[in-house]
Amino acid sequence: MVAVLAWAGAAQAQSARREPPASATGRLPPEVIQRVIRQRMDRFRACYNDARRTNPRLEGRVNVRFVINGDGTVATASDAGSDMRDRGVINCVVRNFYALTFPRPEGGVVPVIFPISFSPAM
Repeated sequence: MVAVLAWAGAAQAQSARREPPASATGRLPPEVIQRVIRQRMDRFRACYNDARRTNPRLEGRVNVRFVINGDGTVATASDAGSDMRDRGVINCVVRNFYALTFPRPEGGVVPVIFPISFSPAM
């Protein structure tokens, strides 16, 4: 199953599920994934805030598709159709997902899509 989680800055998070790729075998509760990402939101905000120095009205969503390995590390991370108009922000956010460490999932790897919304009001 691909966990699709929503995150809008410091707002509430929601979860939904979609059909998994054939190699997805693991499970990690969405609230655990959200907690780990929330604990590192400062890294993602730094990507956004750096870009706002040249574009103060910059806003948008960065959708990150990533896979959590059986040991809790991030195996892959990529853009999943972001609408953020600054490619540097997208690349920075995606790159920072590799630094995340999750609890070991049950039964194997876990694919996730996680959107993060940024706006000047954050």
